[in-house]
Amino acid sequence: MKSTSLLVFLCFNLTLHAQDTLKTLEQSDFLIWNTLQDIQLAADGAHITYRVVPNEGDPTLCIYNAKDKTTFRVPRTSKSNIEYDGKFIYGLITPYRDSLRNLERKKVDKKEWPCDTLFITAGDSASTVKIPYVTQYKYPVKYGDWLAYTIKQEAIAVDTSKEKKKSKKEIVHLIIRQLSTGQQDTLMN
Repeated sequence: MKSTSLLVFLCFNLTLHAQDTLKTLEQSDFLIWNTLQDIQLAADGAHITYRVVPNEGDPTLCIYNAKDKTTFRVPRTSKSNIEYDGKFIYGLITPYRDSLRNLERKKVDKKEWPCDTLFITAGDSASTVKIPYVTQYKYPVKYGDWLAYTIKQEAIAVDTSKEKKKSKKEIVHLIIRQLSTGQQDTLMN
């Protein structure tokens, strides 16, 4: 009986001591809380991508190379994809969250906001191609050596000798790019 009561007393004492040392969560703790989103695995298993999204701030894309066990980070990535074979990783880099919120507070029209930037990274190297003024991109599910994306008219140099007509519609150009060679073709307007 003595040993049982001693055991109960020690357990009760340890729980009280553990409650004293644990910190309670506060509102400021949730602001620094990170979540993992958009976890993707290449078909060959050589690359894993995931986004670390803080509760307050800009997300970061982490590209883990399983062969050499390194992680490459791309800041402010809002959307990303791995090509089916895992040779290329691409996605959109957004402007800083604070600058977008500032434009929103000033009630600037969304057509005048800064555009996203498309990045294309070769999976086995840290070389990255960045293409500004991109509005969206599409890719094939399999056999993904191709990428199609649209860019705003400002991205292509215009002939200044011709008079420019104002259009109510936003003009974008479609670009089709072969990822392995880097060659691309532009379909205007």
